[in-house]
Amino acid sequence: MLRLEEVTLTTGGVPILEDLQWAIMPRARIGLVGRNGCGKTTLLRALAGIDRPDSGRIHRQGGAVVGYLPQGATEGSEATVWDVARSGLTRLEPLRKEVEDAQRAADEEQGGSAERLAAALEAWQMAGGYSADERVGGVLHGLGFSTEQWKQGCDTLSGGWQMRVALARLLLSEPDIALLDEPTNHLDIHARMWLAGFLANASFAVLIVSHDRSLLDKATLETVEIRGHGLHHYACPFSRFLTEREARINIQNRTADREQKERARMERFVERFGAKATKAAQARSVQKKLDRREDTERVAPVGKLPKLRLPPAPESPLETIEFTSVDIGWSAENVLQSALNLTLRRGERVALIGPNGCGKSTLLQSIAGNLPLLGGRRRVAPKIRVGVFHQRITEDLPGEQSGLEVLTAHHPLVSPQTIRSTLGALGSSGDKALQPISSLSGGERARIALASLMLTPCNVLLLDEPSNHLDVETVQVLTDALAGFDGALLLVTHDRALIESVATHLWQLTSAGIQTREWSPGEPMFAAESETAAADNTRRKQDHTERKRLQRIVERAKRERDQIEANIDAAERELEALEQAAFDVAQDLSAAKEIEAQRQATTRTIEDWMTRWEELELTIEDSNVTQE
Repeated sequence: MLRLEEVTLTTGGVPILEDLQWAIMPRARIGLVGRNGCGKTTLLRALAGIDRPDSGRIHRQGGAVVGYLPQGATEGSEATVWDVARSGLTRLEPLRKEVEDAQRAADEEQGGSAERLAAALEAWQMAGGYSADERVGGVLHGLGFSTEQWKQGCDTLSGGWQMRVALARLLLSEPDIALLDEPTNHLDIHARMWLAGFLANASFAVLIVSHDRSLLDKATLETVEIRGHGLHHYACPFSRFLTEREARINIQNRTADREQKERARMERFVERFGAKATKAAQARSVQKKLDRREDTERVAPVGKLPKLRLPPAPESPLETIEFTSVDIGWSAENVLQSALNLTLRRGERVALIGPNGCGKSTLLQSIAGNLPLLGGRRRVAPKIRVGVFHQRITEDLPGEQSGLEVLTAHHPLVSPQTIRSTLGALGSSGDKALQPISSLSGGERARIALASLMLTPCNVLLLDEPSNHLDVETVQVLTDALAGFDGALLLVTHDRALIESVATHLWQLTSAGIQTREWSPGEPMFAAESETAAADNTRRKQDHTERKRLQRIVERAKRERDQIEANIDAAERELEALEQAAFDVAQDLSAAKEIEAQRQATTRTIEDWMTRWEELELTIEDSNVTQE
């Protein structure tokens, strides 16, 4: 469908991807991964036809339609959410027009118009034309839009919601291949879960760049890694990719070492015996083999993920920050939550979850003391040192200094090596750490701010979407660091894998208030999941009971069938004996008549048993299919 032939892509004249050979097949499910700056977005733009390769060709076979969702995609049209999303149903438009034209021809009683209209209506139905509005509503609902928002103009929405409109339109367009660059950046957990399920069952191919491990695991079947200016293909989702990569590199390097030893042995043979008359011919033969030989190249080990070590949390009381009857919001006219009673305790790692717009970031800023309370009381225990990461934290960074200079100035007691390793662990290594902050992207600036926080000794960490702008492997580095934090942690994130690896407690924020509870991975995260889990458990019990019942039926049927088979064998032997007896008494009409009656009775018995045998076989077969 899409084929790359010797494609090279550059940035600023510097090759970042070279001599790429790749074919993307219909309905492929691919996660594209690699460290920040390796060229993932550059490759997507080339595949989308936005940028041309510096060399090589990208073929779209059969006029394949490519849909592309760039990072930060927005839809600022004055049209409504519904109309923009529905405009994605481009495949239906020619079919709709054909139905209208065929109907017009039928109204005018043109020749053959009835057959034309019937064919047009059938094509419309097969393409899902009658369920188009249902599909649009399903996608909008899955991405978190309320029915009231459907009528809203896109230009009145925030950038995050505009991105959802753009995503909805792309999904409804059903391209031959969808190229998605960080599609979950503005999605809450519910929308991410829905998107993963939708993509896993989509009728089109999908190529995803994402830092969300849950999405990659649920929506993809293959992983393609950009490393060393090339592509490395793995027939597995991301969760298995790291292990598969290490194993593959080890095998390749062992093969290269073995071949190198063989080459050295052959070269020694040529050197030693090339001048000897008795061995010259053999030495020339070995030399020809060496000239033709193409040895496996050794691969530089990727190495384990870097370690990010947080400073030990300073001692603190058990209860670090407490809210009593607190109202939060941006003004008295815009109260988001009221009468909140919360306590953040040392040793708790709390994930604050809830739909977008319910006040998660506002609550975090209120707990941090950066936003005045609209009512109630905030109490901070003695010796509490609070570290905060939020989405606008990069605005405080001095643009003329480099990241390394900023961190060195803010942390004079920390060694330069520790500062560099922290920056490197978060993906800001090499030249990036030395460039003026003003020249960096928003994501690169966010990583410097996060690195500064990770170097600060705190006993309370308040983090608002810290994994945004990180590649998927760097998210794992951050996850490991936070899982070992021994202070109090409040984490706002839509990354389910991050929550499952770090959180010990959940605070679920809704329009009706907040629910707090202890939590362990594997437990339902939301009430709907609890209901689903309970229903699944009930269904499993019912299924088990039904399987047991069917199993008993099958066992009885098999026993009866085996007995009938034995009876049929015996009856057939008896029938053979009767036929022999009839031959022996052929001259005795009375005896022959009696034997014939017995033979007919035995035949009817066999037929009855055969009928019952067929019934039992059908019962066994049906029961086995049901159990499967």
